[in-house]
Amino acid sequence: MAQIIAIRNLENRLKGDTFPSVTFTLTDSLGDPTDLTGATLLLQFRRGSELGAIALQVTDGSGLTVATPTNGIVVLDSWEPITWEIGTYYYDLQITFAGTTGKIKTPVKGTVEIEQDTSNI
Repeated sequence: MAQIIAIRNLENRLKGDTFPSVTFTLTDSLGDPTDLTGATLLLQFRRGSELGAIALQVTDGSGLTVATPTNGIVVLDSWEPITWEIGTYYYDLQITFAGTTGKIKTPVKGTVEIEQDTSNI
């Protein structure tokens, strides 16, 4: 079935804090889980716009964990501290599926706002 593109804006984060892990459950238009077996995943955060400078790039096994491949569960791993400049960051998750088709899909995208932390300037 066809993939759907979900908009998932993440909660605001404070500069200097730990960026907590985020779990994505990827499904098709019928709600069935996306099979990620053998797929390659890429997630980028960009500052200011979808075309802005890359603040962070992670892949499966390096910042992204495919927790349950057959059930479409992907975890953006936690990291610390957040050292990004204050502002809005845009992200999306791109999947290149295994096999002869080599289909590329972007099932989720969104933003996160990084705010100034008062206690740790």
